[in-house]
Amino acid sequence: MQAGHVNNPGDTVFELLTRPGRYIALLEEGPRVECGLKYDIGEGNHVRPELVGQVLKQTRVRASRARMEDLAQTLGTDSAMDTARVALFFGVTITRDLEVVEKMGMVMDRALMAGHEIQWTRPFEPDEDVDVTITMKSLDDKGDKDIGVVEALFATPAGDEIQRQFSTFVHFKPKS
Repeated sequence: MQAGHVNNPGDTVFELLTRPGRYIALLEEGPRVECGLKYDIGEGNHVRPELVGQVLKQTRVRASRARMEDLAQTLGTDSAMDTARVALFFGVTITRDLEVVEKMGMVMDRALMAGHEIQWTRPFEPDEDVDVTITMKSLDDKGDKDIGVVEALFATPAGDEIQRQFSTFVHFKPKS
């Protein structure tokens, strides 16, 4: 599969995430678009420090029962459905696009994911609506690279917290 092509409709979250050398944007609704690591937004030589503390994206998604079942089947373990109900989304690409990455000023061929942490109050309920708020929490200038943390807060429409995700990225600055 080449960068920019729509994934096969039968692809599972596990298959997409384990395909080597790819940065995948996932979500239940809408077409799945795959972007190769050579994705370059054409601007932005560094992550934008003025965005620390700012909301980068807010959206509402559905915690699809079908997506949970697909992920559980792919995992194929006794606890697969429990895992699927917790690890259903990746906040940074919540709407299957690179809007957050672009807004931050990251260039994908100079970025690595250094860590991903999930803290949850409860698992997602099948077919529930979920409000998602993506915020840039921190950015540290380390000379030739920036290290940034993005938080994704998942909550019910009434505002009750379901889950928080913290994604840490290393973005290498271009050589002058």
